[in-house]
Amino acid sequence: MSIEKIRAQKNLLIIAEDSTFLEECRNGVLPEFKVITASDGVEGAMKFEKQHFDIILAEHELQKKKGLELYKEILEKNQKRKTPLPFILIIPEGLEPNKEETASEYLFFLNQPVSVDGLNEFLRNILVITELDLNRVVQLNLPPQRSIFEDGDMGSDFFYVLSGELSASKINEDGEEIEVGVIKSGEFLGEMSIISGENRSASVITKTDCRVIRIPATKFQEVFKSTPMWY
Repeated sequence: MSIEKIRAQKNLLIIAEDSTFLEECRNGVLPEFKVITASDGVEGAMKFEKQHFDIILAEHELQKKKGLELYKEILEKNQKRKTPLPFILIIPEGLEPNKEETASEYLFFLNQPVSVDGLNEFLRNILVITELDLNRVVQLNLPPQRSIFEDGDMGSDFFYVLSGELSASKINEDGEEIEVGVIKSGEFLGEMSIISGENRSASVITKTDCRVIRIPATKFQEVFKSTPMWY
C-alpha cells in the first residue's frame, strides 16, 4: 500500500532487546518516522514519559517489563490524550493473544521474525488505519471457520485484520478447495474487487479467532491509493 499524501514525520518508539534489530530500524525505517529506541520495557516506559510518540512498537518477551504489561501501563497514561496511540506488539509465531487482555482497536500484532521491510509495510498500513474514525466503521470479533466472503460475491467493502489469520481459497478444476494464501494481522483483504469493480476472486474464512475492521468501499479513495494485495 502506498500512502496517499506526504505526512509530517511521526515519532516511533521501538522497544527491543536485539541491538542489531534496533540499529537496522534506526537506519531502515520509513522516512515518515523519527525512530527512538529503548532496550527494555523500563527504559521504554521512561522515554514515553518524557516525549510524545505517535506509534509504539515493543517485543512481547522483554526483560524487566513484558510487552503486554508495558502496553497496559502506557494505555492508562495515555487516557488524557485526545488522539489514539497505536501500539504494535511483536509476538512469537504461533502465540495466540488473550482476547480479553488485548481487546483494543489500537493494539496490533506482528509475528516474529520481523524484518525492516516487513515492519515498513506494517507501518504503512497503520498510518492508513489511524486515518479512519474507528468509531464509524464496523469492528468484528470472529471465531475460527467463519466466512468473510465467497468467491464470486460482489465487493461492497474491504477489510483490515487487527489480529488473527484468515485463509483465501479457490475451487480447482477437479472440484477441490485449494488454499491460495494466508492473510495475517496488519494486512488488508478485499480491496482487489473495489479497485477492479469485479466480483471476489476467492473465498476467505478465518483460520483462528480474528478481530477485523470492515470498511465501506466509499471510504477507499478517501484513505489511500492501493496496490492490490488480496482478493
